[in-house]
Amino acid sequence: MDYKNYNVEDFILDEEFNRWIKTPSIDNNNFWENWMIRHPEKSQTVLLAREVLLSVNYQNELPSDEDYKQVLHNILKIGNKQKSNSRTMAGFQSRFKRHSKVYLSFAASIALIICTLFFFKSEFISTGERPVASRFITKENPTGQRREFRLPDGTSVHLNAESQLIYPDKFGDARRVHLKGEAFFDVIRDTSRPFMITSGDIETIVLGTSFNVRAFQNSNEIQVAVVTGRVKVYELNQKLKKAPLILLPYEMAVYHNHDKTLSKRIFEGTEVLGWKDGILYFHDANFNEVKEKLEQWYGVTFIFEGVTYPKKLDPYKDFNASYQNESLETVLEGLSFIFNFSFKIKDKVVVIN
Repeated sequence: MDYKNYNVEDFILDEEFNRWIKTPSIDNNNFWENWMIRHPEKSQTVLLAREVLLSVNYQNELPSDEDYKQVLHNILKIGNKQKSNSRTMAGFQSRFKRHSKVYLSFAASIALIICTLFFFKSEFISTGERPVASRFITKENPTGQRREFRLPDGTSVHLNAESQLIYPDKFGDARRVHLKGEAFFDVIRDTSRPFMITSGDIETIVLGTSFNVRAFQNSNEIQVAVVTGRVKVYELNQKLKKAPLILLPYEMAVYHNHDKTLSKRIFEGTEVLGWKDGILYFHDANFNEVKEKLEQWYGVTFIFEGVTYPKKLDPYKDFNASYQNESLETVLEGLSFIFNFSFKIKDKVVVIN
């Protein structure tokens, strides 16, 4: 089912969506949480529809006339459109009686939309408390920016440049986040609530550990590198068919996007993890790889004066170096000696000549 074009009413009338609200299970919870993380622009719509259905607390009984009147009174009051026209009330009531649950849900959603209350605790009939839906938070870094923050459970996150993390403002039975780019996680241990990261075509599941996930959209690989603890890595489309890849400290899972294969290898710490400590690391990197990394790290753009590559610049020469919290100019001085070029920096532009 393609839910991308659904509005509030579509979700309210959808059989699978209703099943999730009325009889939640591990499977449908995982499906809808994952779907909202993958489509954050629709999460408010989903959560609003969920609140509407939760607010209609009739279960299998048909509501009484007094219930109809009370619902209608509150809807009209919320929308600031109360009228004394008895024919209007009778017309609404007649339609509600023919399609009790559907029209109550629809009417409630209209009232909520009018009030723009995406998260509310108002009651239509029942005076009991209802669960309050989570909202999703997006942390996003442009080029040249890295930051550290904590998730609602206390988990520490280092988010790299050109990276995005989406997570709920509070976690439920599972702690699920969605990553684009690169992040290092130091996860608070909670054996009752696994921590799950969706990144591209793979899912990483842990209980409490520290590890790095690299999943840039323009990369041919997704990497999961473990520092402490034990990690499970799944291919999303093979989760029910294949056992997970188990990673121990200083083991890395590599998912190859081109052929959809998952492999494991040992990794070198500084090369994979140095970025979070301000270490810019190059190992057998050619000029294009160095250029792309510097553009991401410092938030600059490289241009060549007059030609694509200066004649004396060898783009395929290997470059090995490590810099910690160094300026762009210092790094470029070392590069210019190795690759035989001169440069000048103008604001956020590096001109190679």
